Amino acid sequence: MRNTIMAALLLLVCGCNKGTDQNSDSAQRERIISYTSELTTPVRENDGMFITRLNKTEADPGRLRVTNGDSLWVFYAMYTFQSRPDSLFVTNIPSVAEENGFDLKYVEEGPLGIRYGHTDLIKGFELGLEDGQDGDSLMMFVPSKLAYGNKSAGVVEKFTTIAIFAEIKRILKND
Repeated sequence: MRNTIMAALLLLVCGCNKGTDQNSDSAQRERIISYTSELTTPVRENDGMFITRLNKTEADPGRLRVTNGDSLWVFYAMYTFQSRPDSLFVTNIPSVAEENGFDLKYVEEGPLGIRYGHTDLIKGFELGLEDGQDGDSLMMFVPSKLAYGNKSAGVVEKFTTIAIFAEIKRILKND
């Protein structure tokens, strides 16, 4: 009996109860839904993450759409996310880097070139680009399980939700 009480007290004191853990999957999802519900652009869910097109409300059938094997050139900014995009931790957009006090000598110049479906990007970043179109500006809200999971990555602590702004500058079809 005493061990049960001690265990219960430990759970309360250290906040280890999975149901109230601020980094649990459900807590991350609730925070993302709360934030995205206030956006004026439509938000879609894809495999547990949420994506919105910032520059238009829906896909344009006349523009190129990202498919497996395509070459893409993307500008991006990645932020930690608690209840809103918080701390910028990486970007290739010089103006965003400068605004956030980054030393521009560490900012890669120009868009990131990738081959969709064949990258080392975190899973959520790649999923967020799926069905994107040439010229899209996207905001992606990525739960930790689709980001860095239970591992820290630089300044990003384990179990951290992230927000990614991405602008698809160009798509080259590789049929």
